[in-house]
Amino acid sequence: MSNCLLTEFVGVSLILKILIVGPDHPVPAIAGSDVVLDCKCSTHLSLERLEVRWFRTRYNSPVYLYSEGHDQTSEQDTAYRHRTGLFVEEIMNGNVSLRLRDVRVSDNGTYTCFVDYKGLYEEADIQLQIIGLGSQPWIRVDGHHNGGVRLLCESNGWFPAPEVLWVDVQGNHLTTLSTLTVSEDSEGFLNIQSQIEINYSTNKIRCLIRSKLLRDDQEGNLQISGQ
Repeated sequence: MSNCLLTEFVGVSLILKILIVGPDHPVPAIAGSDVVLDCKCSTHLSLERLEVRWFRTRYNSPVYLYSEGHDQTSEQDTAYRHRTGLFVEEIMNGNVSLRLRDVRVSDNGTYTCFVDYKGLYEEADIQLQIIGLGSQPWIRVDGHHNGGVRLLCESNGWFPAPEVLWVDVQGNHLTTLSTLTVSEDSEGFLNIQSQIEINYSTNKIRCLIRSKLLRDDQEGNLQISGQ
């Protein structure tokens, strides 16, 4: 929990320091969903002389800026316009968490929650981890070689790069026999192509593509007929 240190002096509460914290672990979010980046102070905050600024690498181009009791959009990074907001009704309770809508791969990374309260300021860094769960793999024959066949397994829309596994009907892992190609689309998602050459004696094979963060599998299967 975060704390704001207070001292009592002649019946008046004086704020000596504000301490702002968020989660100490990456916050996961599925691409296309909404997410809340927690940032809190345990004391009450008045709106007078309060600025809440969320930014990434550029302080002067904030993801979101709340000042003088209102949203301030003139400086806002245009990539976040109409997608960000605070829980305004909870600010006075010390909640300055950021609500981010329709998250994208480009949103992945570190966010700084900066609070300036009556001339005292503090900040905390929060890591956002975007997760893209790709399409079901599609396996197709990509050519033939002596005594066997070359297969290609394809799947699109992953982030970050997933794990690719090839498994035969007996449960043997054949991944070391494969090669992997990864490309990036215009939105930052990763497209996966894995190629393997196997003998016709391997009559059924599975291609599994697994998110390293969620351990969630997408699977493709192919029945192979002898030549």
